[in-house]
Amino acid sequence: MILAQGGNPDAVLKLAAVHDVVASHDGVVSGIETEQLGTAIIAMGGGRRLMSDRVDPSVGIRMCVRLGDRVDRGQLLAQVFSSHPEEPIRLVKKAILISDSGAAPRFDGGSDFRLMSDETQGVEFVLGLLAMHPERGESCC
Repeated sequence: MILAQGGNPDAVLKLAAVHDVVASHDGVVSGIETEQLGTAIIAMGGGRRLMSDRVDPSVGIRMCVRLGDRVDRGQLLAQVFSSHPEEPIRLVKKAILISDSGAAPRFDGGSDFRLMSDETQGVEFVLGLLAMHPERGESCC
């Protein structure tokens, strides 16, 4: 796919600086607002508002929790890769909903929409988001 689009599959991509997003309180991940995550990606330059906008391949979000996960205050929820992280971090915090109790249903994984893989980092870029696959033995962060 990379070759078909004129890219170099052996190119080493540099990632922007990493910034942690942590839980503000104990609870259960009861929702993840994906539109907010997309807005965060666009705010970092990883998506386009206009077709003429340039995409920065060094930015992204690594999700470290899933729906239904129990989290403790201070636990890593996600990592934002950006040189201007303030707005994206705010949007990611807003996107990950933590309830005080109860459990949300877990997503069964469904389709795997990998676009490219950076094996040196052990990270896959999924629709502009950095994602780990715990069901395959990969752990986040």
